Amino acid sequence: TRCVRSELRGGVGAAAPREGCGRGNSWPLCSKIAGNSVSGLCDLAGNLREWSSSWYDASKLSPVLLGGSWESTDSKELMASARSRLDSDSGVADYGFRCARTPEGRFLPPATTGEDVLGEPAVERGITVEKAPARHRPELALEWINSKPAGVMFAKTETTVDEYAACVKAGVCDLEYLLTMRENDLCNFGYTDTGAHPMNCVDWGGAQQFCEWVSGRLPSHKEWYAEASKGGTRSYPWGTLQPDCDHCVMHEGGIGCGKGGTWPVCSKPSGDTDGGVCDMIGNVWEWTSDASGEGESNRVICGGSFFNDHALSWLGTSARVAAPPGRRDPQTGFRCVRPMSPPAGVPKSEGREAKLEHSIKLGRKLMKNGRYDAAVKYFGRAKEVGGDQFVLDALIEECRKKKSEGDNR
Repeated sequence: TRCVRSELRGGVGAAAPREGCGRGNSWPLCSKIAGNSVSGLCDLAGNLREWSSSWYDASKLSPVLLGGSWESTDSKELMASARSRLDSDSGVADYGFRCARTPEGRFLPPATTGEDVLGEPAVERGITVEKAPARHRPELALEWINSKPAGVMFAKTETTVDEYAACVKAGVCDLEYLLTMRENDLCNFGYTDTGAHPMNCVDWGGAQQFCEWVSGRLPSHKEWYAEASKGGTRSYPWGTLQPDCDHCVMHEGGIGCGKGGTWPVCSKPSGDTDGGVCDMIGNVWEWTSDASGEGESNRVICGGSFFNDHALSWLGTSARVAAPPGRRDPQTGFRCVRPMSPPAGVPKSEGREAKLEHSIKLGRKLMKNGRYDAAVKYFGRAKEVGGDQFVLDALIEECRKKKSEGDNR
């Protein structure tokens, strides 16, 4: 009455099993509604065993099969906890499948590395997209604006979901944000209609990773404040008027100006800085490169978010909050800066750039493999040819810390 299975009548050995409840095969879908799950899914036990995306064991020779079938005689095969195996290239009459997806509008993006919350590689959970060959530099149409108050070039916009996705596809940015993305619907990555929204739910390291990919870095708090405040002369990028939804994406009439989340970048041009940089107030908090205090691991974030009201302590140019570098939440994103463009006619040093890139790339690879002393050596070389001292010092410090913890190989 609850599932399509093979039954024994009259005790073991008394009669041949009645496969498929006597029909000798599967039944039409949802014929046993008394066996539906609490959510209304039918045939999770019996009818057909179902393929899953997980491997049965570390050998990866057989995927897990679930649910039992019309041939199952043992009730244990029909339990929710039951798992069975079969070579993935085999095919028999009592094996089938069903599909699953995330909430409406969301897709799961590329995954080639990383562990999910159960400790299985993400690729085994169906989060797979082909990975493009790694590129040294991205083909992205980022718009950079020379900031006279800050002395650097700012990305005009907060880094968008589409831009970050390109970094993932290139094999540079990792997939740690996927774990957070699954847990919070306000994380933008993974929806089909948020490509132009700011990339949020990224921690400090992930933000720095992207900025390095586009030949930049995170701004310091001093640089961020200089551009947002026009060199310290404005409480808000647009002047003295208090924040409202004409100038920024904030909490007014509900979070996100009543839309419940972020907006596409540069949706509030009246809130741009004097130099034309948008969304420095509202939409998402932005990571900076600065620690929140001497000896502190927390980093400074600036600018407020779609979740904050008009209080100066949240949405003013002088507002700053200390955030742990591992913070991944919907309110936090980032943008990048670069050195100012050289005057026309001044050539760039291609040899220096190539040496700098090679040293950092090799240092990161050695660090990933636990060869911390060698990694420090290459990060030091990168500093010698003009690499970002703050970023490289942070990497060297991390290597030394891991070595002191006994993780040197």
